[in-house]
Amino acid sequence: MVKFTKIVSASGIIVSSAIGLSGYFICQFLNYPGVDPLLVSLCLGIFARMFLKNTVAHNQGFNIAVRFFIPVGICLYGLRNLNFATVTRLDAKIVFLLIIVLCAYFITVLIAGKLLRQKESITYLTASGSAICGASAITITSSAIDANPDDISISMISVTIAGLFATFILIPFFAAIFNMQNDVYAVFTGSILQFTGFVKSAVTDIPFLRKRISQEDMISLALTVKTTRYLALLISVPLFASLIRRRIVIPQTLIIFLSAGLIGYFLSIYAGPFYGCRILPLVKSAYSVLWSIAMAAVGLDTDIRRFLSNNGTIGLIMAFAGLSTAIGVFFIGFCLIN
Repeated sequence: MVKFTKIVSASGIIVSSAIGLSGYFICQFLNYPGVDPLLVSLCLGIFARMFLKNTVAHNQGFNIAVRFFIPVGICLYGLRNLNFATVTRLDAKIVFLLIIVLCAYFITVLIAGKLLRQKESITYLTASGSAICGASAITITSSAIDANPDDISISMISVTIAGLFATFILIPFFAAIFNMQNDVYAVFTGSILQFTGFVKSAVTDIPFLRKRISQEDMISLALTVKTTRYLALLISVPLFASLIRRRIVIPQTLIIFLSAGLIGYFLSIYAGPFYGCRILPLVKSAYSVLWSIAMAAVGLDTDIRRFLSNNGTIGLIMAFAGLSTAIGVFFIGFCLIN
């Protein structure tokens, strides 16, 4: 019996790895910034589950893949992205604007979740994904609050749909209607859009913007603002972990993330060129692969009917409510500080 269990678990890890690697290499082949390997792997896993039906349901290997690959990925993610120096590169007005936009995201999603009686775990994951960094924030937060695969899938798909709508419809619309200068547009996209890939896609080619800075500087500014949002994980992760457990806790996820970020920060100072050119590209590829495998495992353990349920509908409402409020608060804040 023990031998059989090990074989079944191994098969789950192998299937997850195959699908996760497929999702990662599909994104590498497409080479389009708006395509996220975590989301692609999650969707491939969900489709595979639909095709295989109950053949792969509740395989222990999926749980092992999630519990192992996500923490290791968190360590590598913190090493690359938790850079405390990014805040010092931004003007104080931009930092203030970013803070009130993040607060708008969090408060709106949390209130909407409460009013609509959404599951706590889905509410917290959607809030993190919307306010901070999409799939990455959901992945990190899911580990801290022990979210199940269905909750992760509902949150990630909801945030993605809202993000796609913002990237290709809302953001260009507001940029055109307000005749934005490209430096303001960079701050706008970096503050509002959930996925780093969406930010890159939004700033790649917008010909009608009034030019105040170069294209390269605009992209750099947008990504710097987006990167600064990662710091909010230091607050949201322990907060949501404490709320879900009804007591104050410091989750292991936060310790791993913060420790790795401090190591990365000091490496960037004392071994900048080598660290930036040789280490960081490898680190990004490594955590992308690990998290793609974990998200494939989540998808394989997800019943798509749950997304089409009441929780899925509410998840979409929460994601769009947070997005709408954040955009409104951005313009109010921008007018106030200028």
